[in-house]
Amino acid sequence: MGSVAKEAFRNQSGVGRSSSWFSDRPVIRSNIAAGANSERVFIPLAGCNVLITMFLLALPIDLLRLLQEYLSIRDWRHFTACCMHWRELRRNTLTLALNKHHSKRYYESPEFRAQVYQCVHSVSNQLHIMLPYSNVVDVSVLGQVHTLNLSGCCGITGVSALSNVHTLNLSWCRGITDVSALSNVHTLDLSWCRGVKDVSALGNVHTLYLSWCRGITDVSALGNVHTLDLSCCSGITDVSALGHVHTLYLSGCRGITDVSALGHVHTLYLSHCNGITDVSALGNVHTLYLSYCRGITDVSALGVKRLIR
Repeated sequence: MGSVAKEAFRNQSGVGRSSSWFSDRPVIRSNIAAGANSERVFIPLAGCNVLITMFLLALPIDLLRLLQEYLSIRDWRHFTACCMHWRELRRNTLTLALNKHHSKRYYESPEFRAQVYQCVHSVSNQLHIMLPYSNVVDVSVLGQVHTLNLSGCCGITGVSALSNVHTLNLSWCRGITDVSALSNVHTLDLSWCRGVKDVSALGNVHTLYLSWCRGITDVSALGNVHTLDLSCCSGITDVSALGHVHTLYLSGCRGITDVSALGHVHTLYLSHCNGITDVSALGNVHTLYLSYCRGITDVSALGVKRLIR
């Protein structure tokens, strides 16, 4: 690369010379940490060393995405544009989150969807769609995305096409009644979906929000859920199957009286559960919330090291 070409590269890309590099190699500068002790990182772009390329391609996808977060968008583009391997790397690691306007275009326009598909390697791993409080009825074209927000879309009734979505927000979708197809969703929000009554198929969901779903009475199938929010589900009375849930929200569940099976829950919210009187079995709970539980008078079994709020 001649001196004129190098100068043009610097002017167009916004990169410059590092004072610690005594050569004409262009570099990217990026602050990767906030605070007074942060240091500039200099990444040489010239040369495209084969070993460095192989090292980058061998990194786990999550680590590559972490690297992407530390660099600005411009710097990441320059970083991955210096050879064909790194361009493919950018296409494989990019997380594409469309705002509501472009999400609507994705939903309505096959041509725009085709353009989006060209920008990412895997729609199911990289594409985030935001369509809260929209006039969405048919969700068949949205089933392959990674993250999907359809909160407040009351026209939706069938969700079987969304079984492969990783993170799915269907809160306030009051037309939904059947969620049996959503067993493979990782993070599922069904808060305020009062038409939902049967959640027996959701036992493999990792994080499940069901607050204010007052039609739910049976939660016996949810014992393997990691984080479970059943706040203000007034129809629930039996929580004996939930003893191995890691984080369990039962605040406002006034029908619950027996919590003796919840001694191995890590974080337990029981605020405003006035029907509970005996918490002697909760001594091993790591973090316990008991505010406004007016029926509880004896907490001696919880020990002085328990955190009670």
